[in-house]
Amino acid sequence: MQAQAPAPADKAVGSGAAVAGSGSSTSSIPDVTVPQTQMVIRSAEVTVGVKKDGFQDAEQLLTNLVTGYGGYLGTADTPVSTSRITSGTLSYQVPAAKFQDMLTALGQVGTVEGLHVSGEDVSQQYVDLQARLKSQEEYRDAIQALLQKATTIQEILQIEQQLVPIQTTIEQLQGQINRLNAATTYYTVTVHLQEPPVAIPAPAPVDDWGFKTSVVQGLHNFVWTINLVVLVLGALGPVLVLLGLGLGIFRWRRGYVLRRPITPAPTAAA
Repeated sequence: MQAQAPAPADKAVGSGAAVAGSGSSTSSIPDVTVPQTQMVIRSAEVTVGVKKDGFQDAEQLLTNLVTGYGGYLGTADTPVSTSRITSGTLSYQVPAAKFQDMLTALGQVGTVEGLHVSGEDVSQQYVDLQARLKSQEEYRDAIQALLQKATTIQEILQIEQQLVPIQTTIEQLQGQINRLNAATTYYTVTVHLQEPPVAIPAPAPVDDWGFKTSVVQGLHNFVWTINLVVLVLGALGPVLVLLGLGLGIFRWRRGYVLRRPITPAPTAAA
């Protein structure tokens, strides 16, 4: 007689999720405490302005606050601007019970310039997963009971083949439940730290008429001409000196010859 697996109990139950409201504030932090009867995944994205050259001090203070509340750093993205860090994004995991306290304490780090809080109610989804897990576990237990009663190798192989997908489904459901437990136990707080922007000088006025450009170009050409004259004189200076010396010697010799008395030639005796 071949063993027959019992029909699975009621399996998938409908699941649902609700998105909680979100808001932002620059002057005060709203109360976003979640009732203990609900399972809600919360996250906050905050922009905090810090003083010039104060990024590293603000980051250290923020880390100390999170550690004091029992949280930890998730990810950090702090690009380097020139020789120092001027802005960056840090993501922290904070215990759900300290989420509101953490948001309130952000005012100690710097000026809260933007805040966005979002949430998702996963209470019904959690209940559905628990129900599906219980159903699959009962189904698995029933098949394992049949396996204990199997008397032939063929029956054993058939029953074990049915156990494999059931065990896979159980592990998947348990993983989803574990992730929901973690997400509702620790909330995510993402903080964007940024220093004041560097002032950019205003561009020079445009010379629409071209007068200023013409004057500047004319002065440039005048100086360039003077430089060229000086350069030519410097190159021809030695030649001019030698020519002057040669001309002076020539004139001196010519004057000497003209000034020398002429001796008359002797005449022959009669």
